[in-house]
Amino acid sequence: MYELAADVFGHQCPACQLDLTHSLREHLIACVVDADLDAQNVLAEAKALIETTTWLRKEARRLRDVAAVIGAEAEAARHAREKPPSK
Repeated sequence: MYELAADVFGHQCPACQLDLTHSLREHLIACVVDADLDAQNVLAEAKALIETTTWLRKEARRLRDVAAVIGAEAEAARHAREKPPSK
């Protein structure tokens, strides 16, 4: 936990420099709650990014597979056109 800065003006929060002389306890509790909410938001965003990344990787893999099938079909069609007809 941060140490409080004390000077001629009173006590200040080291994180935001707010004067805490009259509301020290309430402010410290609010700072902890805010920090916890920020951490929860970061975790939620990270989870969403992981889910999106996973989906994008799967979709890219699927599209590569589709492209490979189309390429193979095109190659087969080209070979079929180049072959002389059987007698």
